[in-house]
Amino acid sequence: MKRQTGKGHLARRLLCAALVLACAGVGFAAPNPFGKTVQMEGFRPILHHLAAPRQAIDLGGEWEVCALSCRKEAYTNAQGKADYRLVEPPFETTATCTWQCVRVPETRVDARENLNFYWRKAFELPKTLEKGGHVALCFERIGESYELYVNGRKARSHAATFSWPQRIDISEFVQRGSNTVVVMTRQDGVRRPWSDSPVWEDNAETGITRPVHVEFTGGVFVKELAHGCRLVPGKDGKNTKILDVRVLVRNGRSEAVEAVLTGNPGASWSDFPATKVSLAPRSEKWVTFSHPCDSVPFWSPDKPTLVKMVVRITVGGKVTDALSQRYGFREFKAVGHRFYLNGRPYMNKRSTWNAGGGKLCTDKESYFRQFARFRERGIHSFRVFGGDVPRMCEAADEYGMLITPVAHAGCGAAWRTDRFWPLYENQLCEMARALRHHPSVIYWNVSNEFGSIYGGDEGGPREKQTTARQVAAAKKMLAVDPTRLWEACGEVELGYPIKGSDGPAPIRSYHYPVGYSDDGNELPNAVYWYANGKVPWQGIATKTKPASLSEDLYHGSYDCPLGFTKWFGEDVFSFERYQKMSMDFVRLVYGGLCYSGVGTWEPWAIGTQEDSATFRKYGTPFPDFLITLLEFPMNLRAGERAERTVNVYFEGFGSHRVRLWREDFAATAGGALVSCGVPRDVSGPFEALAGSRFWKKDTVEPPASLGDGAVYRVVYTLKDMAGTNELARSSYDFRVFRRETVKAPWPFFTSVDDLKGTDRILVAKSLTETEGLALERWVRAGGTAFMFEIPEGGWSPYVIAYRRGQTRIYRRRRVGAFADVDDGMMKSWQPDGYLGRSGVPKCEEDVECYFDAGRKEGLSAAVVFRLYRGKGSYLACQMPLLEVLDREPAAAFFLKALYAEFARTAIRPSGTVAIDDGRCPATNRVVRSMFKSCGLAVANDSGARNQLLVIDCSHGINSRMAERANAALAKGRRVWLLEVPADADCDILASYGLALAQPPRLLTTVPWSGAICQRDNGVRWVRHTADAGLLDGASDDDLFWWNANSLWGYYSGLDIGRHPMCWTNGGEWKDRPTMSGATAILERIQGSARQPAFRTEPAAWAEVDVGEGRLAVSTLRMAANAASAHTRVGRVLRTALFNAGVRTSADAKVRRFIPLDISKAMNRNLWHDPLTRQKDGTYKPEAWFGREDNDLRWFPVNLCGWSLQARNNCPKEPFPKEPMVLGGVPFKLVDPLANGNKACLVLMSNETARVTFEKPVRANRFSFLGAHSGFIPSCDLTIDFGDGRTPFVASLGRQIGTCRWAEVLTDGVCAVSFQTQQDATASLYRFTVPNPKPQEPVKSIEFRLNCPKGGAAILAITGETDAF
Repeated sequence: MKRQTGKGHLARRLLCAALVLACAGVGFAAPNPFGKTVQMEGFRPILHHLAAPRQAIDLGGEWEVCALSCRKEAYTNAQGKADYRLVEPPFETTATCTWQCVRVPETRVDARENLNFYWRKAFELPKTLEKGGHVALCFERIGESYELYVNGRKARSHAATFSWPQRIDISEFVQRGSNTVVVMTRQDGVRRPWSDSPVWEDNAETGITRPVHVEFTGGVFVKELAHGCRLVPGKDGKNTKILDVRVLVRNGRSEAVEAVLTGNPGASWSDFPATKVSLAPRSEKWVTFSHPCDSVPFWSPDKPTLVKMVVRITVGGKVTDALSQRYGFREFKAVGHRFYLNGRPYMNKRSTWNAGGGKLCTDKESYFRQFARFRERGIHSFRVFGGDVPRMCEAADEYGMLITPVAHAGCGAAWRTDRFWPLYENQLCEMARALRHHPSVIYWNVSNEFGSIYGGDEGGPREKQTTARQVAAAKKMLAVDPTRLWEACGEVELGYPIKGSDGPAPIRSYHYPVGYSDDGNELPNAVYWYANGKVPWQGIATKTKPASLSEDLYHGSYDCPLGFTKWFGEDVFSFERYQKMSMDFVRLVYGGLCYSGVGTWEPWAIGTQEDSATFRKYGTPFPDFLITLLEFPMNLRAGERAERTVNVYFEGFGSHRVRLWREDFAATAGGALVSCGVPRDVSGPFEALAGSRFWKKDTVEPPASLGDGAVYRVVYTLKDMAGTNELARSSYDFRVFRRETVKAPWPFFTSVDDLKGTDRILVAKSLTETEGLALERWVRAGGTAFMFEIPEGGWSPYVIAYRRGQTRIYRRRRVGAFADVDDGMMKSWQPDGYLGRSGVPKCEEDVECYFDAGRKEGLSAAVVFRLYRGKGSYLACQMPLLEVLDREPAAAFFLKALYAEFARTAIRPSGTVAIDDGRCPATNRVVRSMFKSCGLAVANDSGARNQLLVIDCSHGINSRMAERANAALAKGRRVWLLEVPADADCDILASYGLALAQPPRLLTTVPWSGAICQRDNGVRWVRHTADAGLLDGASDDDLFWWNANSLWGYYSGLDIGRHPMCWTNGGEWKDRPTMSGATAILERIQGSARQPAFRTEPAAWAEVDVGEGRLAVSTLRMAANAASAHTRVGRVLRTALFNAGVRTSADAKVRRFIPLDISKAMNRNLWHDPLTRQKDGTYKPEAWFGREDNDLRWFPVNLCGWSLQARNNCPKEPFPKEPMVLGGVPFKLVDPLANGNKACLVLMSNETARVTFEKPVRANRFSFLGAHSGFIPSCDLTIDFGDGRTPFVASLGRQIGTCRWAEVLTDGVCAVSFQTQQDATASLYRFTVPNPKPQEPVKSIEFRLNCPKGGAAILAITGETDAF
């Protein structure tokens, strides 16, 4: 310590003395006007590293604090805009501020951006302190930025500490006896420009937020102590444990010294060899050595053995310093594509834990309780964000958890300024220096969703510069800790796109590589994507280094819940079934990744850190022991052997001597399962080693006596050698079918001549257009055709979506020929698990859907259905049934059911529907408008018995309406009361045995904001009952009109006990009344002579016999949802009308669609790509309608890599190459990336644009996909086909709707609704315009927008011709 003299020193000492004020009369709970105060009671410094003569003083407890405002100074920023910056007050002004007494640690939360907080404390250093001794001030956490003054002198200034401990050498600023420290902290997250700030989320706290202490020792001391552990193979095949030690020795004295370094790896083991160190005055030197320590036990999560290493410095025979370091001997490394922990393969099953904010733990027991929850769920590891990582690591070392800390980097690396990178590099080094001695820390996460994949220029100059800088920062971190690997979470290997080659990162990090809800990634086959070498959207899948799926399952899976219908069907729409489905899904993916050998797997946002009801009910989806079957097809032939591969995975620690047992069960005639014998050992004893896979071929042979569809269950159980401890169990239900030959009872179509003299025909060939049109005429005349799978390119009477496979299909009609065919039979068929690779979008015609399949958008594809045309019908089966007849056991059984249905005389309904508008005003006839928007014809009321009477009850029910209904019912007619409101006349409903009940209203406090969340308007959605009545054939997906993007958040709220309306992935979601499924719940009146049958759950549709007629009462909000859920509401209405005997459509024309390429005419992008932003803040080219905060970045797929629902990054999705069926018409959309960032034709007020076709198009009509910008006065879009044709005038609001919400049009259809940044139901519309001269080809189309303001957009055009 150098004594300071002079006038400057005197002034500083006087200032310091003036600042040391007493706290007398001031309570510690003094009011705080500067922000929310969070006391950190229970925190004490972590000091187990101390060894004599090193000592410490705890500075926690009473401090003083004051706040000073920064002055705002105006200036012009780099974009040429007026801005301001903050000018810090001089330190000397603290002499005039008002001080308060507080207790430290303390946090100031949400302080104003212009406030600096000053904290001061006086402390005493002992008189015996060595002259020139080392003194350090140690903050476990402080910040976000700080300036330190010791005895009035500035000792250090540090920006962006970001959670990491600060150790500040203050030796030259202190003296023996009394000393005063003043530290200024500020909250930089709200004042530093985003492009300068290395944060993931803005740091919302400031202050001395964790313990603080002073450490002191001799003048020659250990400045840093680091170590590494490795295993060295020997010639005998055994490994030798080597401890690599690095010690930084510093001489703080003013003279040179000869020091001796000694120590040991633990009190029970041999000492390190003594090492002499020559040190010049005020210099330092690294000492490195390796020490064998085979007797030191391994540290691992199952046995977290910790030992203490000690190093000592001796000068002249006197110990000047000693430092103890607690460590565990464990080796973690990468070999090929696998991680190895202590010499064994290891799959890092990981979750995420935010260690700051509201999840603080002040004691080990609190951490241990959370660790126990993770371990119960099979989680050994977690990725940590936040500020308590050092303390968490202390607890994890003792408990046995693995940690990968995440540095604060934020996102958007390509836009970071030069001021950012030094801050980023420094915090990487501070993170490594603070945590490198913890055995729980296995590798570093240098960033999360930071680089070019998320908002960069993908291979451009900025991306290359960003990659180089991030790698350079990682190399500086490796200089501090060369013993660990690192990854850039979500950034693959840095340097995107990789295109098959390795990048600089040693770990390949994927975020959401496979979206299991996406079409083309069908379960269960898709879980083997990594093993099969499928290239994900990131562009690389080689096995040259470990693959870390550092976030998985949320984007492309959980945030697309309707896509789960592909494998789980209607279970998606029941919370109870969803819980089991969710666990089955995660376990299914887990099995595939165990087989594939990934390095790290972290399912994101599935509640592993929460007190989850799902986990309590269904257990862990990723247990340490797992039994799976490799092959998925689950249908077998009775009396025949089938071979399966059974896998046993052990993704835990240590080793276990085990046996695998099997027990079989067969179904009796009554359906009960009976054991086929005692359990038998199918493996013999084997050693289950950590990271191992045991597998064997096993034979399954169901009894020949089992009938078609019978269940044969095989149960595998893994037990210890004593047979008393069950380690794992898996059960598999096979379906059994007898081998038989099915003969076709009708002729197959070979030529048009086969249609003569028959009323039924089987079609299994690819038809030419001539053959197809002849078949269509024959069907309309009364014939019935069985259409086997129509191959791509063949003539079809309906639109088919190809290359959209399904591994499961689901029964819709529950009676008739398919009554014995259940969903369990219709999954994972031989030979490849698929039941087909195409489907038919459910059309708006008279159709009975028997089996459907899921797509990303839900159960939207019909696979087996009957389509009525004229006097006949088509029975269609879009499955390769004949191809798999000899290989798939269930195929013959299913074909027989199809033939039985084909033999049925199917009669097309002939009834009509009349509407009574009830109390609706002429301008708001709700039900009538709904029918029109769904394309349903309405007739005048004829009073005929086969005419359905629909009464609009949306404005209430009165006696006149009841009399009208009763009169029709007395004549034997069907009557529907639709849109019954919650306040409907109870007496009228009571006469039908019905009452109304309000759904429960949920009130709760939002956990993170304290706000009361109470919007719960009606039933969100309903499900059909087993006896669906008029709704038979409608799926739960058809009845789901709520916001699909919020379904996962709603379920998560139910699962973890938070209000579902208030929970998404970190944000609040506000319920919209128009999204509710029903206005009220129907109830039966006990004791009433009439007992209605309910067709939905909750009850919102009831049916009851009244007199000679049949009454249906509905509280479903169909009309309110007819715009946003147009297709689904239409399917429900058509299904119910068809079942009520009403013909729902005229015969459709046989149309040929010509999706047109109009890419050359496009003038704007769909979204505002940040790469096109100009210095003045505008975009070139401008996108959509010009609003940066509301565009089409998520249509038709995610174009930008950013998700509104999760407020998090997610993968960009491949643009669809094939036409998309929207509003019943296939449209060819333009990929903006392949077309110079131009994908829509936008006309602003009074503009003109022309679309010229490469070849003239001959068409009867043209369909357009588009929208207008919204909130504009009445105007129109003139469409001129040229060549003397009369232009067509499309009215905005009649043919074209607003893009801001779903609008019901009189001459157009809402084709698709989706979410934008501002709108929950942004929409595009399909409208069709006739060609005035269809006999002449159209060369071009000119558009003129006649409007004083606003705009209109066209995204696609399709021509149509009529075959007849």
